[in-house]
Amino acid sequence: MRRFFGLAFSALVLAGCGGGDAVPPPVPVGSVSGITFDGLVRQGDIKVYDFSSGKRGALLASARTNDEGLYNLSLQIESRPVWLELTGGEYKEERDGVTVALKEMHKLVAVANYKTGEALTVAVTTHSYVAAGLAQYKISKGAGVVAAVNDANSRISKIIGVNILNTIPKQITDVANQSATLTPELSYGFLAGAISKWTFDHAPTSGTIGGIPVARRFPYNSIDFAQS
Repeated sequence: MRRFFGLAFSALVLAGCGGGDAVPPPVPVGSVSGITFDGLVRQGDIKVYDFSSGKRGALLASARTNDEGLYNLSLQIESRPVWLELTGGEYKEERDGVTVALKEMHKLVAVANYKTGEALTVAVTTHSYVAAGLAQYKISKGAGVVAAVNDANSRISKIIGVNILNTIPKQITDVANQSATLTPELSYGFLAGAISKWTFDHAPTSGTIGGIPVARRFPYNSIDFAQS
């Protein structure tokens, strides 16, 4: 009899183990890659944060941009809005070729909606920074985070005529990028070049020779323009 009860108890234990919750599969690995551009930002720190709450949250991943301003990092998280932030590094002003090192006050930002396991392309630029600000404003007015991110990026893309996240801008001063066709990548690059030219023309100078500015009074350049 005791043997019978022992077998019955063992059967119940095994049945309980078999009927428990299954171990969930691991979250698929995806990626975020792209470029940081105000001119190519070399050797900058790019970080990805959670943006589910509509505010910059926990750090999810980080990487360093290469000498072409490109970055690539892996993400193993559930679908959610993310905040990308560039700090540090240096770039050359398109207008005059002056190398500008990013200071502690400088950053570029983008927001995007990441989907689990997928490859997300994000160009982090002055224009993506504008879209991030617009998304934050919409969220402050009650919009859902995912919808605000999508709408803000779409609106700024329509204004400038290129997809601000998926388009990888090219430096217009690099002869290797010359083309008989105005591609979206070159259009995006021209916009950055225009900002560089505008900030050069409107920055205070230390004087002129024959009516020509002889020096820019730093810090006033395109990365400073982006902060405004």
